[in-house]
Amino acid sequence: MPVFILGMLLSNTLNENSNGQKAKERIKTVAFAVITPVFFIIGGMKVSIPLVIGGLGIFILIFFF
Repeated sequence: MPVFILGMLLSNTLNENSNGQKAKERIKTVAFAVITPVFFIIGGMKVSIPLVIGGLGIFILIFFF
């Protein structure tokens, strides 16, 4: 909810300002810089090492054929 409210408040500022496009690009860069590592850390924590080792033979078989 706070992000939605912040977006509503900034929408006019970013559209009226001549540097609005630059500001939008910077906000996107910061958002991706924060969200992407969190996504991969959470995804990596859900990987089961025994299942990866168990499926390694199948992966190698598919990879080479």
